[in-house]
Amino acid sequence: MKKAVFLLVVSVFLSGCATVYNPATARQDKVSALMSPYAESILGAYYYAQMRNSYQGKIHEDPQLSAIGQSLALVSDRRNDFKYRFLVVDEPAPNAFTASGGYIYVTKGLLDMASSKDEIACIVAHELGHDACRHMAKKMPAIVGYQLFLGIISNKEDKQKDIQQIVGMMYQVISNGYSRQDEREADKLAVRYASKAGYDPNAFITFFEKMQKKYPQAYIPWLASHPSEQERIENARREISRL
Repeated sequence: MKKAVFLLVVSVFLSGCATVYNPATARQDKVSALMSPYAESILGAYYYAQMRNSYQGKIHEDPQLSAIGQSLALVSDRRNDFKYRFLVVDEPAPNAFTASGGYIYVTKGLLDMASSKDEIACIVAHELGHDACRHMAKKMPAIVGYQLFLGIISNKEDKQKDIQQIVGMMYQVISNGYSRQDEREADKLAVRYASKAGYDPNAFITFFEKMQKKYPQAYIPWLASHPSEQERIENARREISRL
């Protein structure tokens, strides 16, 4: 019975495996069918709860960021899938990330570095691109499946602990970064969404030029999860020229 309940819980997270067309990537995507928007929302909410507990009041909503984010969400390919939230994390290092499910996080350090609403919009649009492409959802079936396996062989009773471990693995995925190809896809959508929402997509370039100057470092392609800033700038220029 315990095993059956555990299987039922996991089945909430995993949906069918039919091939579905993803307008964000313009291709038939089997992975996107493995997790429903509802499952992504649940996991995003769990991750948010963990973040709030970890940061103890250092996460909050900001009217300007929310306004920019909501204007971008309206042009996202997944605008109807989530109730989007845009949150400031009081950390000095410039960073932005999504845990899927419509939760977008931007650090205070990044907001301080951005010199215009257009630059903020381009960074937020990049994170919306990750959600639109279901990059976290690609990784979650393997994570949940691993936890399912552990639950069965250990006959665990504490299902809340299982979910906490899943959320912990999500944190590791975010910390380690998506693949370089995932980042390229999100950059492409950032240019598209920023332009559609009325922001200047060239701000994507100016922001990464700023990053190049402030954080110059050697780039080792086979060790990096992100493309180099120079490659991202060149890719953005090509994408802007196609608009």
